[in-house]
Amino acid sequence: FDAPSQIVITDSSPVIFKLFIESFYEDVDISFLNTKSLTQLFYLADKYNVIEMKEAVIDTLGDICSPEDDDMLAVEVAYLGYYNSMFPDLSQALYRRSVKIL
Repeated sequence: FDAPSQIVITDSSPVIFKLFIESFYEDVDISFLNTKSLTQLFYLADKYNVIEMKEAVIDTLGDICSPEDDDMLAVEVAYLGYYNSMFPDLSQALYRRSVKIL
């Protein structure tokens, strides 16, 4: 019986999944992540029931927006809020972020 040498992760980027796993062993800084990455991280936290990570993502989304954020990003964030409506806390945080950007 040969075990596969790789595990394929299909519902997250490798970078976000690695960050998620690292969070179990050390403090991780998620403040540098963009909105899409934070959304992926929230999804993983929900999937594996890591409440602290879900709360950290919501808090990070509520932080002050970058001066580099623009109107198109606001539309994209609002779309992510709509697309992620099955996660009400995330959806509301994304909507609030899109309003902050505008």
